[in-house]
Amino acid sequence: MTGGVKKRTNTRARDPATGRFCSAPKPESTSQPKAQPKTQPADPATAANSVSKEQYNTLLDKIHRDKEGYLEELKREKSKFEQKEKEVEGYKREIARLTESSTDTYRQMQELEDKLVLFKKVEQQKQEAEEIIIQEKEERGTQLQEMVRKYGLEENCGIAWDDNFKEKLKKGFPGRRTNCYTSVKVLIAQWASDDLGVSEEVDKLMSVFKHSYSFNVAKFSIPDLEPGNALSSRVRDFIGDGSPDTLLIFAYNGHGSIEKNSHNAIWSGRRQGPRMPCNGIQTLLEDSESDALLLYDTCHSANIAISLNPPAGSVTELVAACGFETVTRMGDNSFMSALTQELSSAATQGAVSVSRLYNRVLARLRNTRNHKTNATPVRCTLVSDDDRTSIMLEPLLPPLVTVSHQYSECSNEVNAVYNIVIVKRGLEMDDTSVFLKWLLRAPSNVLDVQLHRINIQKQTSSNGGLEYENDGHEP
Repeated sequence: MTGGVKKRTNTRARDPATGRFCSAPKPESTSQPKAQPKTQPADPATAANSVSKEQYNTLLDKIHRDKEGYLEELKREKSKFEQKEKEVEGYKREIARLTESSTDTYRQMQELEDKLVLFKKVEQQKQEAEEIIIQEKEERGTQLQEMVRKYGLEENCGIAWDDNFKEKLKKGFPGRRTNCYTSVKVLIAQWASDDLGVSEEVDKLMSVFKHSYSFNVAKFSIPDLEPGNALSSRVRDFIGDGSPDTLLIFAYNGHGSIEKNSHNAIWSGRRQGPRMPCNGIQTLLEDSESDALLLYDTCHSANIAISLNPPAGSVTELVAACGFETVTRMGDNSFMSALTQELSSAATQGAVSVSRLYNRVLARLRNTRNHKTNATPVRCTLVSDDDRTSIMLEPLLPPLVTVSHQYSECSNEVNAVYNIVIVKRGLEMDDTSVFLKWLLRAPSNVLDVQLHRINIQKQTSSNGGLEYENDGHEP
């Protein structure tokens, strides 16, 4: 080497990826082999320069890695920041929505308050209008009542008592029948071949009807031969002309059962003796224009059939010893015995309805010693009249001439006068025959009935029902 300068065998090159310098061996010529240089000790300056380059490359590599890490960290932080910004935007939108909703709610509350104020005002106006209407109605009612009383319009208007009605009541009341019947006929049927021993009970019942009530009483023994025809013929004679002024009382005491196939009620003299269906007998009594009371003391006695076309104006009631599927008992606690005792007691107490009589018989049977073994009696209305709820039983009065004489003897006695008000809805008078029939059914101790004129009265509500204000005007 000239000049004493050592020729480098390595070349310096920069790494294009990292930017570092690296030393690479210089390629040797293939033409001639060169002699190997002699080994010399390393130059301190050159060694120091070589170490510095390696440190530089290491440091440069570390810086590059740190830079990449920082860039990645910045990207992550930026992504988080952007996410936070989105959340903040969402919160802002939610706050705006809630603010708008709160505003709407406040506006709705204001509208409701305004409507409430308006509603209270309307209610107050309505109440004031109702008070005015009520006051005007009362004033007009008072004026109308004054006009009716002042000008005597009640004698000419459609709500006055009809003169014909007054005349009928005046003529009919003194000679009326107490129980509305000119006669009462009683027919008690039992079997000629009876094995129950009912003759004594039948005789006691006949005695009460005859002596305590003055009824026309008869007994019929049902024969074993053709019992149905025989009893039907006797019942037809018993009904007669079927006058509405006649009350028919038919009683039967004997065996009773229900036919398995037809489920019809059957009467029989003995358990295995002659028998007959009873529906035909009952139909004859139901179809009569007379009121009829049926008294059955027999097993399964409530197994009856109701007539589909009953005559208008008549009433048929049934009082039976027991129900559809029960049996009755004989003796002192029997139905017939209790009925006889209650009829005898009621004869001295004025008129008694069939429904009331049934309640008394039921109470007597319940209060007996062996009441648990007694069958419960049954009462039902087979044919009804809208004007009456139940047949009334009362002893027949003696002839009217005798009654008039009795009244004259008692003329010095003090009589009580009752003012009875009949309240009717509306101002129009319907068929007055209903009122006439009702008045003629007054109890026997009512001596006279007088009709005052019809007054227009105001109806008001009260805790107990309805009250009527009288104008205080005496007819």
